[in-house]
Amino acid sequence: MSQKQYSTRLPEDRAEELERYCEERNISKAEALRRSVEELDTEPESDPELYWKIAMGTGILYLMLVQSGILSLSGTVLGAVPVLGALLFWASKVRVQS
Repeated sequence: MSQKQYSTRLPEDRAEELERYCEERNISKAEALRRSVEELDTEPESDPELYWKIAMGTGILYLMLVQSGILSLSGTVLGAVPVLGALLFWASKVRVQS
């Protein structure tokens, strides 16, 4: 496999971080940079169940506030906004992963 060579400049603080990283792992700077480029291919997986729990927790809190009478009529309508937002956010994350 052919390889291309690149050079780059780093701010002083980032260069020191790179040097520390390399010393701790006993690797070259080139190897550290290769590893960081490989990490670009791996996206962290998001957990749709986590978003579902957040949405349901928001909904349960909303229902408790309505039942206890803390939220008045106008508060009931406004209180539904975060619940709907959380559910829509969850739905968008599930759709993206499907």
